[in-house]
Amino acid sequence: MTDYPELYQRLAQEILKRDGQITADTGAFIKQFLTQLQAEGRRLSGDAETALNSHLSGINTVIKEAIGSAVAVAAGLPLTPASLHSETVLKLAEQAFVESWPDGLTLSDRLWRWQRDTRTGVQQQLQTGIRQGKATGAVMYDMQRAIERGGNRFKIVTDHADDWVTELHQSAMALIHDPEARAAWKVVVGEAEERIALLKATGSRSAAEQVLKQIKAAVDKGSEELVDKAVKWWLYDKQLYNLKRIARTEMATAAHRAVIASVEGDESIIGFQWRLSSSHPTADICDYYANIEMGLGKGVWTKEAVPHHKAHPHCMCLLIPRVTPIKQAGSKNYAEFINNAAPERRDQLLPNWVKNLNKLGMPLDKFVNGNGLMTRVALKAQLGEDKFNVVNALAHAASNKDYGTKNLTRHKSKTAKFLDSLEPLRDQPEVDRFVRQVLDDPLHVDSRMQHYIQRRYVERLWDQPLPAFDKLFAKTVSDPGANIHRKDGNRYQIRSTATGWIAIIEPNGQRVSLFPDNADDLGESLWTLRSLLE
Repeated sequence: MTDYPELYQRLAQEILKRDGQITADTGAFIKQFLTQLQAEGRRLSGDAETALNSHLSGINTVIKEAIGSAVAVAAGLPLTPASLHSETVLKLAEQAFVESWPDGLTLSDRLWRWQRDTRTGVQQQLQTGIRQGKATGAVMYDMQRAIERGGNRFKIVTDHADDWVTELHQSAMALIHDPEARAAWKVVVGEAEERIALLKATGSRSAAEQVLKQIKAAVDKGSEELVDKAVKWWLYDKQLYNLKRIARTEMATAAHRAVIASVEGDESIIGFQWRLSSSHPTADICDYYANIEMGLGKGVWTKEAVPHHKAHPHCMCLLIPRVTPIKQAGSKNYAEFINNAAPERRDQLLPNWVKNLNKLGMPLDKFVNGNGLMTRVALKAQLGEDKFNVVNALAHAASNKDYGTKNLTRHKSKTAKFLDSLEPLRDQPEVDRFVRQVLDDPLHVDSRMQHYIQRRYVERLWDQPLPAFDKLFAKTVSDPGANIHRKDGNRYQIRSTATGWIAIIEPNGQRVSLFPDNADDLGESLWTLRSLLE
């Protein structure tokens, strides 16, 4: 008889071995990739693009081999070339690529998305590096402005040393968002501060220019190094994690299916026990699976109902074939399990998309489907695509304050007028920071900050800080009595009687704008939020 605990120990060892292989392969690729990027002026072309394409295309083979080894372990086969190419292993490995998960994605879909995100991420990091290089000029501008403020074009006046330091520091920090990059910039800023502190008020023009030259060289060098660090961070720390998560989950799921297939046709098997892994860290859907009651005792699924997927990414729970029931009874259904859970545990059990919709006002009963939590696909089928799309967008907008960026070069006269209106207000630190960011990179202006600055300082329609403005947006899109309109057949307009404001959001839930309700004609309301959630 198969020793299933030992089998799962072997599976865990195989997963860790593949983790190590993927980590080592990725590390070697990144080392080569960065060298080629540097040789090509940090542009994705030539040898660098060839190396990236080779890495991405080779991942399917790596994952397929990893899945094959997991299937062989679960089937009790030795890890030999013959067994890895047996009909059973190849069939289950191929099935892993084409079978849909509850979210509607196959492994092929997931790998395609990983490849797309990896390539896009590298391009973004390189483009950010280019913007950092351009922004170096803004740092120099601020430093020169601090010099000139002293009344003599070529002298640094001691009275303004604090302004110099502050402006240089703010400019440098505005360029970088990554934690590693921020640390490197602190070094550059610190060196600049030390040099400035040593200068005398009577310093000559050549002395001031020498300081500028040395700091600019340090900033330029730091910018290049930070591009490399950002690319490495994206590929190694972020995308490597995503890749290992895919590999681990698919290996575990393939083994899970192999266990089910290994006893197919065995009439002595009455069901499968879902047993929590000893390394199970926090409460999640697995706790329900391990406590289900289907007439065979706690955690024992019938052969017809047993899930053929792991419950979630990284799931390492054991699936044990049973020939006898378990005496201890489990929970009757998922609704009972969720409702009886303590609030903090319930928060751990529910995925973010469910929690966001629940916070919006959708009752938990809407998400329960027989023996488990309803998938997005099932909820969309129940609500209808149109209603599902709008509640999903509203839930995202209420819980996430991302606005995206705007290109302010498209309407130059309008942008110039806007900046002119802000010039007298630059004694306000947040206005000054915003103006400098617009001047530095008008192609990628933070839309959230633009709307906040516009409403508070230009139109004088809001008099509270940014966090309160964010809360107003969330309150507007969460108002049960809000009327929802569709603008230009695409964006949603949410008119809240409770707040007196109108919010505009994209179909994906990204925030677009927030402005006072001036009783303009928005056309016929399609829904109220309350009617969507009932």
